[in-house]
Amino acid sequence: MASPSNHNSGSPAAHLGRDPEHEISLKVMRLGRPSVHWSLGTAREAGEVGRGAPQVQDDMEGCALDNGQLELQSAFGEIFLGETFSCFLSVKSVSAGDAVQQLKFKAELQTASKRYTLQEEQGEGHTVAAGDSVDFVLHRVIRDEGVHLLVCNASYLSSYGVVRNLRKLFKFSASQPFVLTQRLFPGLDGQMLVESELQNATPFTLCLTSLRMVVNESLFEDASEPLPTSYLRSGSTMQVLHQLRPKQRDPLPPDGSSLGYVEIGWTR
Repeated sequence: MASPSNHNSGSPAAHLGRDPEHEISLKVMRLGRPSVHWSLGTAREAGEVGRGAPQVQDDMEGCALDNGQLELQSAFGEIFLGETFSCFLSVKSVSAGDAVQQLKFKAELQTASKRYTLQEEQGEGHTVAAGDSVDFVLHRVIRDEGVHLLVCNASYLSSYGVVRNLRKLFKFSASQPFVLTQRLFPGLDGQMLVESELQNATPFTLCLTSLRMVVNESLFEDASEPLPTSYLRSGSTMQVLHQLRPKQRDPLPPDGSSLGYVEIGWTR
């Protein structure tokens, strides 16, 4: 996680040769479904009360319910292409007494070659009293494979009358949820048969809501039956046969042309 960059001229602490503490804190938690963990040796007699209520960690970057059964994600973890990345961000005033003025926030999702702005504050910004916070919920459908950086920048007018900046980085990786292989076969009456073999590359059971081949419409039309909703366990494979009917006498596409691509709809 990157250290915040500060602008400290004009503050008493800066004249003493040290950086003053920030008057805001910035915390991020990825939103997702909690996972259920069954622990052995915790059985209780009927009517027995557990040892204390579930405790929630104060650090939002690793929020967990300490009851031995239900846990939220302790880190950003891994996300797969096609999923929606969602996170909760909280910028809190930790000032000793004075309100934080002109608070502005910007969040970007960066890949090796692209930048996506998720949130950007305009205008004069927020005035946040001590102990209060400004919260955001951000969403982005992940389309790029590889390392992603969530870059969060917050600027504000400190109680010393100096504009300061707090910057934090959060890193996660996005990967393919499936391993797809294809084979071509000649069919009757000039048709082309495309066999798609799909392997679940995630550690979860996935629900396939749709699987279709988007064909080159100048050459073929898809005569396949729609795929019913089905489930695919982690590491398991399934085969789907696409029946392509040619629009021309020669069923083979010309050089440099593509038959099309497979479009998959899925959820966890």
